[in-house]
Amino acid sequence: MDNVQEINVSLETLFEMLRLEKKRGEIQPLPPTFLQDLRAYIQKKRSIIQNSTGVSQETVDRARRQLENVFRIIEELFGVREKKVIELARLKANRSMEALEGLGLIEEEVELYRQMTQVLKSFRHNLVTKIKQSDTSKPHDAQTIQPKPEPKIPVNKGTMRVLLLKPLPRFVGEGFKVYGPYNEGDSVELPSNIAELLIKKGHAKEFSANN
Repeated sequence: MDNVQEINVSLETLFEMLRLEKKRGEIQPLPPTFLQDLRAYIQKKRSIIQNSTGVSQETVDRARRQLENVFRIIEELFGVREKKVIELARLKANRSMEALEGLGLIEEEVELYRQMTQVLKSFRHNLVTKIKQSDTSKPHDAQTIQPKPEPKIPVNKGTMRVLLLKPLPRFVGEGFKVYGPYNEGDSVELPSNIAELLIKKGHAKEFSANN
């Protein structure tokens, strides 16, 4: 079945979602409750593993294998989707966020798109401005021209350590640095702007020794 919006999360449906994502060029829409359903599925399997009293060893081993397969699938799934979001940002860097309507992106993917379009628009603007301001009125000796170092994209150097309240898939931050994926309960150090966004949305809280 090709309509992933009508299916519930299971190992089989995750395989199907990965198959479709890899097969099709356009990013595939995810159900609005996908992450919530995925967390519930993972929690169910973890509960079987952690509370194995009265449960056969075969059932525990099967739950453990299923959980390992799920983690492998979702890492590959979001890796494929990440590349598509970055390509989408490259193609539509001069368009508004309305370009994302109807694509079925999760919140973290929308944030990745927003950051990537900002980086690309800044890069293109700086490059075009540099070319326009070049002095072409005087001839130059090609042998005496020294290449100038490429301007570096400014990176937010401020960081903040936060405690994640929800799982966080892999994403690309400023300067194309890759973060994650992270699990619920992980203590991670992130750029301040990303950390503050996660705190604002209730996905994390500032880390302290008492957490």
